Amino acid sequence: MKRLPVLIVLLCSAFAADGQSAAGKLTWAQALKTKKATLYIYWYESRPFIYQDQNGEMKGIEHEILTGFKDYVREKYRVDLTLQWKETQNFENTYLTVCNEKLPGAFGVSAFSITQKRKERVKFTLPYMPDISVLISSKNIPIVQNGEEFDKIFSGLEAITIKGTTYEEDLHKLKAERGIDFKMRYVPSYQNILATISGSESAFGVIDLPTYMVDLNKNAGMSVNRQNIVPFKREGLAFITPLNSDWAEPVNEYLSGGKFQLTIDPIMGKYLDHSVYNFMEDLANSADNEVMLLTFEKEIQHRDQQGKSEQILRESIFRNILTASITVVFVFLVIIFLLYRKQNKINQQLTNQKKEIEDQRLNIERQNAQLERRNEQLSHLNEEKNNLIKILAHDLRTPINQVQGLAQLLLLENPSFNEEQKDSIHRIIDSSIRLNTMIGKILDVDAIESNRINLQLETMDLNTLTKRVVGSFERIAAKKDIQLAFSAADGPMAVKGDILYMTEIIENLISNAIKFSEWNKKVVVALGACEVNVRLKIQDEGPGLTDEDKQKIFQKFQRLSARPTAGEYSTGLGLSIVKKYTELMNGRVWYESTEGAGTAFFLEFPKV
Repeated sequence: MKRLPVLIVLLCSAFAADGQSAAGKLTWAQALKTKKATLYIYWYESRPFIYQDQNGEMKGIEHEILTGFKDYVREKYRVDLTLQWKETQNFENTYLTVCNEKLPGAFGVSAFSITQKRKERVKFTLPYMPDISVLISSKNIPIVQNGEEFDKIFSGLEAITIKGTTYEEDLHKLKAERGIDFKMRYVPSYQNILATISGSESAFGVIDLPTYMVDLNKNAGMSVNRQNIVPFKREGLAFITPLNSDWAEPVNEYLSGGKFQLTIDPIMGKYLDHSVYNFMEDLANSADNEVMLLTFEKEIQHRDQQGKSEQILRESIFRNILTASITVVFVFLVIIFLLYRKQNKINQQLTNQKKEIEDQRLNIERQNAQLERRNEQLSHLNEEKNNLIKILAHDLRTPINQVQGLAQLLLLENPSFNEEQKDSIHRIIDSSIRLNTMIGKILDVDAIESNRINLQLETMDLNTLTKRVVGSFERIAAKKDIQLAFSAADGPMAVKGDILYMTEIIENLISNAIKFSEWNKKVVVALGACEVNVRLKIQDEGPGLTDEDKQKIFQKFQRLSARPTAGEYSTGLGLSIVKKYTELMNGRVWYESTEGAGTAFFLEFPKV
């Protein structure tokens, strides 16, 4: 029977794990019923769309949009979403993972372009921004003016691209349409294509327009050329889901709604630039793409030139101010030097006095340093002692449980034992249980002091819980002929708390009442309502508390004047644990006692 709690804990853990995995299997229709779901979002770095910062926090345009979607479904549908971000090996692996994913709650992000070929294997949401790519070449490759020049110059060059992307697809399409041959060099998806082309003598490639425009804004004089070829346009950039998923429906509803239109501008301004985003929107709806691109590039270059002119002017003014400042500083230095010489004699007299004071200060510092080192050594020794206690407490549980289990097995397998033999085995079992209880209390106190208590607050009926705990002590009370009486309240007494810690509080108080009561006494457990609170009273007919006991009753490892009446063991931790747990659950504990006339402990918790 003692193995049953372990089995229950294992089953509860298994059910919890199944509940977590099941949350990711929910469709949108099911999530509307359960009001919660988990979305598994597969991603690979593609700045500024999705990436992690130095602290490991998710950042980027797509992260902001999906976070906004999470808030949207919580506000409109009362559905709580959990976003699980799962990094993949590369861009292509992100796409293939979503293609093969069976969970409807899976998403793929990394600036996916909508293509007909991909539509056969995944489902796309509505686009959240236009998808436009341009052809970039090294600086020493001239800008071509017509198709013949392009065929002649680009034939035999090296194209830089990333495998499995629309960049590669556009290059293959260009090669097929123009009937020319050029080499393809693949780089990892984390590598910046624009930077690679800029560092090459004769290379070119296709990159998305936002990346090009952002880099151009940062450095208008970068060593690349944009070729005058009509930009590559597609339906747009979007998120992908498995074909069997219906999660694209609420995402499309969000992307097409008014709230998204209000939030997309600040998002784009944060990661791109308002001018870049607005330009892309205009370009996507314009027929004269090349003129617009050239105009925008000229504006950027003009701003860059204007900025450089202003910088030169500022530097000239700064030099003049610096020259004047240096002259003024030099005059002040001469004056200071003269004053210094005058004061030098006075300072020399003070130096000797300061030296004596400094020697005294250093001596005090050395003594303080010695004290600090001793304090650190004592703190370290205390920490090692606490760690040793925890290790011993944990390690002792296994052999104690084995002794208890073997004793129970010995009792079950040998029903022919006489009463004296059975009594000896029962003593072994009781001692094992007592040792486990002692270890549990030591670990409880350590958890409280280390702030490792994890409350799981829930609404519970204190009537039902108290009745169950009282029932578990009836056999122990009967051994001492103690009458254990329970007076239930009228109706449910609902409070909010952690059921495990609440059980341990009540068990400690009832156990103490029985432990310190003589034979043929009475212990009363009564429950009732008091204004807005629920009050639990545990009254015994024991020896009561002395004035000295009252000064230390809720302190750790305190042995009070009363002693257990049947040789039971007390660690002096129970009441300190009761007080800590009660206060953690917003409750209150106190006592009323007269020496020689018993003690009553009271628990009070807010009524739900």
